[in-house]
Amino acid sequence: MEEACGVGIPDIILNSEFSVYPNPAEKEIYISGNNKEIIKEVNIYNQIGQKVLHKTGITNTLDVSMLKQGIYVIEMVSKERKIREKLIIKK
Repeated sequence: MEEACGVGIPDIILNSEFSVYPNPAEKEIYISGNNKEIIKEVNIYNQIGQKVLHKTGITNTLDVSMLKQGIYVIEMVSKERKIREKLIIKK
């Protein structure tokens, strides 16, 4: 199933400087950094690479209650880099 997660989204980085929890999630996720980087943008992509959620501005929480159950890719953008991780939504 992990292969399907990367369709249309290259270079997925697991085990990054950011933590996304809970994962699997139902209603809300929290993002924390292990360093001084500030997340300025968050994007969530479905299994076919379509952007299904976009949030800009400094954020540490994100409402994901509108997403259907499945596997997604969450992209966290800081001034320095873009980091992608697998995100599981359960209902």
